[in-house]
Amino acid sequence: MFDDNGNIISKGIYENDKKNGKWTYFYPDGSIMQTGEYEDDKPVAQWLWYYQNGKLLREENYIDGLRNGLMYELDIQGDTIVKGSFADGLKMANGFTK
Repeated sequence: MFDDNGNIISKGIYENDKKNGKWTYFYPDGSIMQTGEYEDDKPVAQWLWYYQNGKLLREENYIDGLRNGLMYELDIQGDTIVKGSFADGLKMANGFTK
């Protein structure tokens, strides 16, 4: 998919009008913003977000469209700023730290 200026904003496959397989989303300058997979339009497996300079920003895991398992977010230097767990899309109260 492209914006009005012809810049790529996302790349992936539609099957039966639903997102499936690996998808990549881009910043306006063409650098990767986010990568992950879909099954029947729902996010699944590992999703990664990046700063515009290419460094990892966040990692989350999904099962059937819901966040599951460990997630963490890093600052621009790569230090963990948030870490926690999800189960069936719900944040585990005792699992989040800053």
